[in-house]
Amino acid sequence: MPSDLRGHVEAPRCLTDDLHLIDDRESLLRVIQPVFVNFAVSPPKAQSNGFQDQTEEEAARWSLARPCASVAVRSIWEGYGSDLDAILGHFPAGSGLVALSAGDLRTLVTPGGQKQPQGVMLDPRPGSPWHAVIWDRTASRRPKSAMKAMAVLAEAAGWFILPRKV
Repeated sequence: MPSDLRGHVEAPRCLTDDLHLIDDRESLLRVIQPVFVNFAVSPPKAQSNGFQDQTEEEAARWSLARPCASVAVRSIWEGYGSDLDAILGHFPAGSGLVALSAGDLRTLVTPGGQKQPQGVMLDPRPGSPWHAVIWDRTASRRPKSAMKAMAVLAEAAGWFILPRKV
């Protein structure tokens, strides 16, 4: 876990849905790496595992109470100049971006009709003031059914930046 200048370990931060900071109409950009893209169809399709949570270790590294997934808040990113490399530069070549609305995630319903709401919290990082995290509000880790529902939303919305097969 990160520590402050005095050497004290920071306590994990609880995840809180930032309803007052991130409006339901806000577009959230999620990086989809080429390994999580089905290039056999046209247009390419984001696979459900492209919406999986980070590891417990990665969550602890950022003092988050539990695993979640990273997104970029589009309006904040655009306010900083919309530099694609600022988002995609940390990922493998060919990665793409999908745009999902915060409201669609907060009211997520699985293909089987089960409510699977996601929380959205602003989580600025060094060099990435637009960074936010999303997490499943009904389970300690995002279930496969929620990841499938997010892939369905992404397919309906279309790609913000089309991935490339490399």
